[in-house]
Amino acid sequence: MSSTPVLKKLRLFSNEKGTRFSLSPNMNYFSVTNYTIHEGEIFYHVSVFDAKSYELMYDQQINRKENEFYALSEIKIDDHKNVYLLGESFYNEETPKLKSEENRHFIIEKFTGKDYSLMDLTLEKRHIVSLKSVVKKNEYNLYGFYSETGKNSIKGVCTFLVNTEEFKIMGKNLQDLPSQVYADLFGSDRVDKKKEKELSDFKIDYILNDTQDNVYLMAEEFYINYDKQKKVEHYDDILIIKFNPDGKLAWGRSIYKYSIRPSYNAFIKNDKLHIILNSGKNLKELGDGRTKTIKNFYETTALYDFVYKGAGNVEIHKIQNNKNKTYYHPNYGIYVDGRFIMIGDSPNERRFMTLE
Repeated sequence: MSSTPVLKKLRLFSNEKGTRFSLSPNMNYFSVTNYTIHEGEIFYHVSVFDAKSYELMYDQQINRKENEFYALSEIKIDDHKNVYLLGESFYNEETPKLKSEENRHFIIEKFTGKDYSLMDLTLEKRHIVSLKSVVKKNEYNLYGFYSETGKNSIKGVCTFLVNTEEFKIMGKNLQDLPSQVYADLFGSDRVDKKKEKELSDFKIDYILNDTQDNVYLMAEEFYINYDKQKKVEHYDDILIIKFNPDGKLAWGRSIYKYSIRPSYNAFIKNDKLHIILNSGKNLKELGDGRTKTIKNFYETTALYDFVYKGAGNVEIHKIQNNKNKTYYHPNYGIYVDGRFIMIGDSPNERRFMTLE
């Protein structure tokens, strides 16, 4: 059992913030973190349990100055019961209540049960856009995107390699997006022109690692507009970035795509990256080298497997034409024990597809 005292009128389990869970890589421990913001302070209550017996390993509570614009990105626990919180903060001592790009920064907070540490992540003359982490033995590594403009846009990729014992950044890398990313999106003849501008509205969906400690980052272009006062969500192009074990960029690709609903999923099998998605029944090869992954208005759909291997070479396999067959949703799928399982949308019966 875990409990904590709270200030009067302070809701630790609040609708505004809430509770997050994390399982250690070896699946021996899990953490429960409650947090909320009250009167210019953030309150954390971290509990770590044995995953088999549910025995409480430790409780730890801290509070520090923060403002209401703080966002907790993710929580991870390692095999040594240390808990790491990655958050996006706008707090500044001089302007504590101001939300501005100048105040925006990412922070890592480490809980051990006995000690608490905080680390700021910054890039000189650049802005971190988004980050995801991978926990390995004695390492907590972060992978993401940076911008030069400070807006919700992307110029390149960044990595932070953190030694967990010393809680110290051991390496930092920044690299512009590869030319191939722009060639896949805009055509080989427009690469130089498009590289002058930053890409916008991309949200990280997946971070995966293979048996060789390479890391793959996938982000989808997401934005909302209004058609005749009707809200329309767009799930469009996909960025695919591979990092070497040292945190440096190996290659980058993209998928030129258009959809108005979540449409893809990704997993690693036999050290190959698979991206599963629905599109038009015939993918169109354009003269500028792009593959147009878009369903035309009168076109039926098909389910595809994009397989990336080697230096980013891609093979596209059609799994099925969807006409007169069950339509499956990759975005609701899950990869378990070497199999990817998807659910169909038939209103009369529940059907599943398994890819092995």
